[in-house]
Amino acid sequence: MVCFLDSVDRRLLVLLDRNCRTSYRDLSRDLGLTANAVRNRIRALEEAGILAEYAVILTSAYLEASIVIAFIETDGSEDPKEFLERIGEIPVTSEVSRIITTSGNMYHASADCVGMTGLADFRTALERMDSVKKVEMHPILYKTGKKREITKLELRVLRWLLEDPRMPISEIAEKSSLTSRRVRNVIDSLQKDEVVFFAIRWALNAGGSIEFFLRIRYDVKVAAHEDVSKWLLDTFPSEFWYPFPSASQPILIARFVVTDFRRIEPIERTVAAAPFVESVSTLVCHAVKKRPRLGVERLREMVSEKGLL
Repeated sequence: MVCFLDSVDRRLLVLLDRNCRTSYRDLSRDLGLTANAVRNRIRALEEAGILAEYAVILTSAYLEASIVIAFIETDGSEDPKEFLERIGEIPVTSEVSRIITTSGNMYHASADCVGMTGLADFRTALERMDSVKKVEMHPILYKTGKKREITKLELRVLRWLLEDPRMPISEIAEKSSLTSRRVRNVIDSLQKDEVVFFAIRWALNAGGSIEFFLRIRYDVKVAAHEDVSKWLLDTFPSEFWYPFPSASQPILIARFVVTDFRRIEPIERTVAAAPFVESVSTLVCHAVKKRPRLGVERLREMVSEKGLL
C-alpha cells in the first residue's frame, strides 16, 4: 500500500510518539482536523505499516541506559542479510539497517546500552564481527526521564498496557479488577514521574517514502545542536523528522523522509551551505529491521516476575 507522508502525517506521528495514549479529540484539536479525520489517518498509517507499533517503555533513566547510534563499515565480504541478523541478535540492539554505499558495505544500528560497560560491550561485539573495518559510535543526547520504584499496583496496570498501550481506561479497569479512577491515577502518576513513556515505532520507508540520514558536523563556535535542529525544521518542515545529537562530538544525525530520490541531493547541498556546517554526508537506509526496545523487554520481565503475565 503506497501512503506518502504529508506535513499533517508528520505532525500526527510526532504527537503520537510523544504520547501514544493521546485521545482522538486532543489530536484533532492540535492538528485542526475532526476526530474522524484523525482516526482515518491513523488507520491509513497503520495499514501502510508506517505506524508499526505502539509501546509502553521504561525510560532510559530507569534503566540507567543511554541510546547509542552506531555506523559499521565493512570490507564487503560478508553476506548482508546474515550480517544484519547477527547485529540484531546483540541483545541491546533495537534497530539495524543497511546503508547504500559505493564501496564496501555500511550498516546503521541503534541500541540501548546500560552504563559504560554496556557501551563498551556493544562496541566490542560489533568490532569482533568478521569483515568489520570501522565502528563509529555516538551516545545520543535524549530526554532520559526519571527513576523510582514501580509498585505492584502499577505493574498490574502496566501488564495490560504492554498488551495494548492505547487500551481504554475502562477496559484496563475491568481486566485488572481496579476502579477506573485508580487506573487513571496510576497512569497519570507514571507519566508525571517520567518512569515510563508511551510512544510509537515508525517504519518511514514502508509507505513508498525514502528515509535517509544526514551526518552533520557543525562548528560549536557558531551554533549549538539545538540551533542546528531548529534551522533544519524551519528549512525542511515536512522532510526533516528527528535530530540525534551526539553527546561525544559536534555531530548531529538528522533523519529525513522524502518521496523522491532526487530531493536528497538538493537537501544535502542546502545543508552543506549553512554557515555553521563543517561537513555533511548522506546515508540512505534500506532493509530496516526492528527489535523490541530494552525498556519494553525489562518491563515485561518485571511484570512476569510478579506473576502478572
